[in-house]
Amino acid sequence: MSTITFDTHEFVKRLQGAGFSVEQAEVLTELQRDTVSNTLEQARHDYALDEIVSKRDLKELDELSFFSNVKCFRTKTLKQKTLGRG
Repeated sequence: MSTITFDTHEFVKRLQGAGFSVEQAEVLTELQRDTVSNTLEQARHDYALDEIVSKRDLKELDELSFFSNVKCFRTKTLKQKTLGRG
């Protein structure tokens, strides 16, 4: 699942630095956080983001496949040696 980190404290400080009151900055920060969350949820729904495969996923799958093949090869080789075929 994708997440977006949103530093609300930094956002409030920047708004205050631009002249917003603490109350205004906190309200805008809450609205911004909700908007980001809703946008991500909508994108997740529209584009099935939870089903997208990343490069990391593919690499892990490739490594698992490789190790599975090595294990299978070793097992086959051991059986052949045991049966006197190797």
